[in-house]
Amino acid sequence: MALRADPARGDICLVVPKRVSEKTAWKFATDNIGWIEARLSRMQKPVPFAHDSVLPIFGQERRIVVTRTGGRTTACTLTDTTLEVHTPRENPANNIKAFLLDQLLETIRPAAEAKARSIGKAIRKITLRDTRTRWGSCGPDGNLMLCWRLVFAPMQVIDYVVAHEVAHLQHLDHSRRFWELCHQLSDDMHGSRAWLEANGDSLLRYGLRP
Repeated sequence: MALRADPARGDICLVVPKRVSEKTAWKFATDNIGWIEARLSRMQKPVPFAHDSVLPIFGQERRIVVTRTGGRTTACTLTDTTLEVHTPRENPANNIKAFLLDQLLETIRPAAEAKARSIGKAIRKITLRDTRTRWGSCGPDGNLMLCWRLVFAPMQVIDYVVAHEVAHLQHLDHSRRFWELCHQLSDDMHGSRAWLEANGDSLLRYGLRP
């Protein structure tokens, strides 16, 4: 049995093998109630994609302002302080997420392609996924994958993750030469790694309902 904190869901998961009874599982959880309460107290609350929620889009706080309209389409506009959403839908959360993914992809693509060109490589494809254990990956074929929740990180952190994955086009490992190249391609490698270590889990709570 095991207890695991899940910052993406804002709760604690109890992992129980099939052979273990429900009574035994609950006793295990009860015996570890101190650990559970301590972890829950440190977890930040989920932030839904809803009116008045505040999202740190590209590291800058912006309040979602939803205006109900007629018609059939939802339009999103990003300003310095708000994410304006004009929509006929009662719940435009999916539209907001799609808009944020587009914004991130538009930011990542030119940066990744420029960094790849600087080392004589090429980007074939970039995909965004909702990963929990890594911020990105890169294959030798030039396919990059990044976690879409990076849209809530500061720009220099996004730049570092892109540089990290592009550096893997040259070195498919984490050798000294890899880190030297990653540092060369990044605006702030050390600061960004420290930021992700301290704040990475908090990015997982955006878009979730309390």
